Amino acid sequence: MTMMRRRRFIQGTAGALCLTGCEARKGIRGEIVGQSHALGHRLRDGLALGSAARKVGTEVVVVGAGISGLVAALRLQQAGVERITLLDMEAEVGGNARSGVNGISKYPWGAHYVPVPGADAHEVGRLFEELGVITGRDAAGRAVFDDRYVCGDPVERLLVNGVWQEGLVPTLGASKGELEEMERFLARMEELKGMRGVDGKRVFEIPVDESSMDGNWRELDLMTMEAWMTREGFVGERVRWLVDYACRDDYGASSAQVSAWAGLHYFASRESDEVLTWAEGNGWLVARLMEKMKGVTFERALVQRIWEEGDRVMAEGLKPDSGEVVRWEAKAAVCALPRFVAQRVVAGLGVAKGLVYSPWVVANLSWNATPPPAWDNVLYQGNSLGYVVATHQALNQPFPQNSVLTWYQTRDQLEPALARQKMLSRSWESWRDEVLDDLRVAHPDVEDRVTRLDVMLWGHGMIRPVPGFITGRERSEMALSLGRVAFAHTDMSGISIFEEACERGAQAARQVMGWMKG
Repeated sequence: MTMMRRRRFIQGTAGALCLTGCEARKGIRGEIVGQSHALGHRLRDGLALGSAARKVGTEVVVVGAGISGLVAALRLQQAGVERITLLDMEAEVGGNARSGVNGISKYPWGAHYVPVPGADAHEVGRLFEELGVITGRDAAGRAVFDDRYVCGDPVERLLVNGVWQEGLVPTLGASKGELEEMERFLARMEELKGMRGVDGKRVFEIPVDESSMDGNWRELDLMTMEAWMTREGFVGERVRWLVDYACRDDYGASSAQVSAWAGLHYFASRESDEVLTWAEGNGWLVARLMEKMKGVTFERALVQRIWEEGDRVMAEGLKPDSGEVVRWEAKAAVCALPRFVAQRVVAGLGVAKGLVYSPWVVANLSWNATPPPAWDNVLYQGNSLGYVVATHQALNQPFPQNSVLTWYQTRDQLEPALARQKMLSRSWESWRDEVLDDLRVAHPDVEDRVTRLDVMLWGHGMIRPVPGFITGRERSEMALSLGRVAFAHTDMSGISIFEEACERGAQAARQVMGWMKG
């Protein structure tokens, strides 16, 4: 076949596929949901909310209902605080651990798993015992987890050159040299798991602040993960893809955009490869937290200002559902907002420079067919992080005939501000086409399988650990309280994972209780 004929053949085939697929796509329904961008941008644009029409008294006001805010509220309640008010701009609590539900299943809109926590993640261990995720301890004192929440096999699979392989390390079709390089990289990561600094602490630990302060290791934060890979001689396409995937998975950015310390932390901080997951992802944990806080009052409000007045802390905000402006007066406050928002809201809070946030896109697809067998399904060299299957853990439905697939994509190809701008300007139809085009590689009949496709845009999905941020002065100063306002957010850790959110929420609650008892 000549080059010209081959080109015409490919164009004709693609055209036929597009014609068939495009017709089928017209029958798929969906919308862009969640995330009140326009409301939040009122803070960014400095639009006045008006004067408070009503004042409400409370003991502690917690502003921000992500995991850090929820854990702070729970610990305050357990410490004896009787009146706690929880405020958030969104109508639903959970932050990036929110979830949804349809006629098929519950499903995540963001964070969808928690790696089995290590022994030093005390706050997560305590919480998991309270929620029944940990059911006891073995003879060696190690946590025993409820089997319903430990991800069942097959956990992960990877599509390489049109063929699925087990696991995410791309070995299928690899050359001897590529396999040897991969083995050398993985052996190095295992070695780093046991490495300790001169202070006796593990080099890479969770929580982040329990990691060694050894300067020789902390210098890794000043270079990119990509540069470290080059320095160490890891240059092959497959090992580079694996590391890029890992960085995008936890940080929403490539190995060229995050620090080497953060990139290595992904591989070397975990003590176990097992993960805990639920149909709705970490939304299950959000729901269980709320069940334990019957005495906490949740109100939807866009908080515009937090300030001290005498011995009281004031929080003033707009209730978007009614248009009313309310002032909450408390003995203390926990600000569990991302720092880029907190520094617009909290009076006297300095501006932290160097904050970079990774934009994400998440889509949930109603799948009208037998779901894929693995929980996590990734496309090698694809345009996304792949998808997870909501019904994978459904023990009451061993052979489901349909499911919900949750598709994730980072928007790290552009500078974050520009990426956010472009995200918000796009139509649902353009997102639908991008998601389906990505999945068509693995599922050529994807248009015939999907009945609905909803999209959520996370403009500031998570803090990005760029070089210098983890070990920088500004990050360490974020943990400092301001008067009787304590702060709780994973921005303060530089890594947006569940364990860090729990730790920050518990720390803030301890700070508040110290003031109230003092």
